[in-house]
Amino acid sequence: RSDFLVHSSANSCSCKGWVDEFSWEPARCALAQWDAAAFCAALGFRKIMFIGDSTMMQAGTAVMNAVHWGMWNTSSCPNTPGCQHASGCQQQLSLGLSDTLIGVGLG
Repeated sequence: RSDFLVHSSANSCSCKGWVDEFSWEPARCALAQWDAAAFCAALGFRKIMFIGDSTMMQAGTAVMNAVHWGMWNTSSCPNTPGCQHASGCQQQLSLGLSDTLIGVGLG
């Protein structure tokens, strides 16, 4: 459900039925398909904080939502009709807004 997604600003939205028509493939290697369960397994009990400006906030939000959508209704209640629950590791991901990472005002 889109009302459970993380929003990075007041202008965030989701589009039902939207299909991405573009894809990027590297020229010299294979790119693994996104797998939220594998991402959470690799993360284990660790945490990730995305620190930066609004661009990093959008990147972090995209990862959180990819985990959330990827884990939606998969293992938390497989035999319960109508149960909708995300059981991913999105709670281990956080955002930290910072204009500079060097601690010095530049403007």
